[in-house]
This record gives sequence, C-alpha cells and structure tokens, in this order.
Amino acid sequence: MLELMPDGETFKKLTKAQGAALDRHYKRQKQFPSLVEAATVPLIATGLPIILATAIGTLGYVFRDELKEEVLEAGGGIGKFINEGIWSTFVFPVLDPLWKDPKTPEMVLLNPDANPRDFRYAGPLTRCQRWETDIVDIESKNGGGIDRAFVLRKMKNEGCDRPGFVEAGEWGRV
Repeated sequence: MLELMPDGETFKKLTKAQGAALDRHYKRQKQFPSLVEAATVPLIATGLPIILATAIGTLGYVFRDELKEEVLEAGGGIGKFINEGIWSTFVFPVLDPLWKDPKTPEMVLLNPDANPRDFRYAGPLTRCQRWETDIVDIESKNGGGIDRAFVLRKMKNEGCDRPGFVEAGEWGRV
C-alpha cells in the first residue's frame, strides 16, 4: 500500500504508528484550516462593512448638494407632521381641559411678599393679560415647555395679541 505524506515523501509500507500519525495529521488539517481559508471569513465579515460604508460615504459626498435639498424638504414635512398632526390630533385635545381658564385670578395682589402685608390689588385683568401672566409664571418655574405651548395656543384661540417676549415663529406654530 502506497501512502503519500504531506511533505512529499512516499512510504511503501506504513507501520501502525505511522498510520495513526497520518490520521492525526489529516484530522488537525480539517480542524485548523489553511491560512487563506482562516482569513477569508474574518476579512469578509470586517472588510465588507468597511467597503459598503466607504461607498455610501463617497456617494453622499458626490451628491451632497442634492441630498441637502431633499433632507430639508423631508425635515420640513416631518416637523409639520409632528406639529400639526400629532400635537393637534392627540396631545392638545387630550390635555386641553387642563387649561380651560387662566390660573392667574382677575384680581392680583400687587406686592404679596411685603411685610407688613400690603392688600392693594391690581385688576381686573383681562383674560389675555391673565394668560400672559401664566406664561411668565410657567417660565420662571420650569423654563416653558409643553405648558407654554398650551397657554400660547389658548391665547391664540381666544384672539389675544402675541406677547412681546414670544417670537413670531413660535406664535405661528402654535
């Protein structure tokens, strides 16, 4: 029986030990593939994402002006959907009953922290003045946020003028 060893030597007859050694060699070769076989899978796994990312980045750079225009158009649509769709449809109708009337009363103490107590009042305040006072109170407590949006919306629905400290863009969005 002729057997060929990996190093190219040919044996005419193998002893039992040589046969076992040859079997172990082929087992190891199957367990541990060659360098090319071992390197192919990691290169594809790590190299392919890098190649794809480079290709996407290159295309993005080449077509950057067209992409900027499309992103601005899409961003405007998304913002409009959130402001007009979600807020108007879900949030404002659900939470609207919380702001039926201004929290500021019609008559307000001029100096509530005075010592001795000063019982002079300012008023009667109009609903618009009361809403505006509510916004000032909200901003002094938590910086505005959703409360401010609700109060501004109520002011606008009741026909109040835009307060001087509210930007025209914000007034237009509510």
